[in-house]
Amino acid sequence: MCKENEKGPVKTGALAALLIIYLFGNLMLQAFNLSYSDIGRDLGAGKMSDFLSVIPGIVLAVLSLLYDALCDFVSARAIAFWGAAFLAAGSVLGICLHSFWGVLAARILQQSGSQAAGSVFLVSCVKRLSPKKKTFYIGLFGAIYSAASVLGVLAGGLVESIPWNILFAIPLFSIPFFPLLHSLPHESGRKKKVDYFGMILFSLLAGSISVFFDFLGIASTLVLIGLLLAFIVYALTNRNCFLPRRFLKNKGFISAVSVIIVFNLFSYAQIPIYQLIGKDVYHIPLEEVSWALAAVYALTAAIGAFSGKIVSWLGHYKTILFSAIAMVLGLGLSALFVGSGFWLLTVLACIYNFGEIAAYSPLYSAATSTLAPEERGRGIGLCELSLNTTSAVGLSIYSALLSSPLLSRLRLTVSSSGFLASNALWIMAAASALAAILIALFSRPLRGADRAS
Repeated sequence: MCKENEKGPVKTGALAALLIIYLFGNLMLQAFNLSYSDIGRDLGAGKMSDFLSVIPGIVLAVLSLLYDALCDFVSARAIAFWGAAFLAAGSVLGICLHSFWGVLAARILQQSGSQAAGSVFLVSCVKRLSPKKKTFYIGLFGAIYSAASVLGVLAGGLVESIPWNILFAIPLFSIPFFPLLHSLPHESGRKKKVDYFGMILFSLLAGSISVFFDFLGIASTLVLIGLLLAFIVYALTNRNCFLPRRFLKNKGFISAVSVIIVFNLFSYAQIPIYQLIGKDVYHIPLEEVSWALAAVYALTAAIGAFSGKIVSWLGHYKTILFSAIAMVLGLGLSALFVGSGFWLLTVLACIYNFGEIAAYSPLYSAATSTLAPEERGRGIGLCELSLNTTSAVGLSIYSALLSSPLLSRLRLTVSSSGFLASNALWIMAAASALAAILIALFSRPLRGADRAS
């Protein structure tokens, strides 16, 4: 375990500005996850409406690694300012244009800008803060993500009563905080050649995984195989590859990333499935669903803010294990009682979200504590890439499950309705149970983070 950090603490004002920019930018992700079908219908997009949610999700997965890895080599301040510019440009573009491709381009720009702020924040935490402060600030980051989800689902629920292009103006409220980014460290990482080609190649490979699950076909399969082979050859023949082979030999890091992958498989599917339950089982309007989800994420944000304290009480391993158990209980009971009341499901969703957010900080802390400070940008990037790519893949799996004739015929609930949603929830609970098993199997490397602290 490596305990050392890079010299030069990052100022609190800069961290606060990054969180605010990330908050205002990322709430758009949840707003569009909830309302993309309504907006796509208004734009005449038809079946392509899914792109308004799927494509920005893929961009998020790709850029999460690229930005984080760049923080090991170039100025964090420059990355943050470029991201802020992307966020502002995307917002203006979305307000002015009323076409499907214009809105999609605006969403891609906004997501690019939001992720830059998130990446710089996380890398600054794992490279420049002490273990205690690191777990606190990573937990706070998770809380901000949940707060963004609260605001996002509330904003998305308004598209039935306000012009949807007004949503694009929301991130512009972060502009007054842009000057605080100037106090970020101007230098980051060692003075060495940046492997831009390797970063871009690996990022494209990660993006192709999401594309493969979203658009199954010969073309997407060939692209995925081609990029995979290309990166393997490149990594084996290039000694200066940004992702050295020692990453793959680091058992503690690989263990933590494996848990992250399974843990967050259906993270993006929660909002669509509760929208489905509200509409098809309880026949309640989208705005009421959004208020229920807002209550869930508000509680999650509060838990996330104190997740660092939870880790200090229980330790990394126990916190992660208890989180997985909470996710299994929340999803399993939701599946069992899917037709027993929407507000009961809201309470059970709180239990699930408690598990998901409480594990965020200790998993990231456990993964990055196994790496040297100059490698932690790439380490946090791989964690973010794993989370975002897996979540996008899980959303695709969820969509495929809803169209499965077999799934609609199963009866695995005590309720008299909502069979399809119940069966999907059981599969999501099974994924969480698998995560709990992996945590038990990888207990030794995960406990290593407690020794490092």
